[in-house]
Amino acid sequence: MKDKKHVTIGMVGYPNVGKSSVINTLKRKTVCKAAPVPGETRVWQYIALTRKLYLLDCPGIVPPSPSDFEADCAKVLKGVVRAERLKT
Repeated sequence: MKDKKHVTIGMVGYPNVGKSSVINTLKRKTVCKAAPVPGETRVWQYIALTRKLYLLDCPGIVPPSPSDFEADCAKVLKGVVRAERLKT
């Protein structure tokens, strides 16, 4: 680790599982917005935990399946899209 300037640890996972909340807990203050609904984190955020250790908070990801592109309800249930954003 002496030859590297810093190390970045990425928080990657499904939407609304607590990635931002874990970072806030490690920092002991609110540095990432967290909400009980999916889609709050929209861009990657680099957070300095120490001088050489950074945490990367990224939006939730869901591996696509063929049925996801057919039904809007599957997207809402998986937390990919907020219900209010669906066109009726």
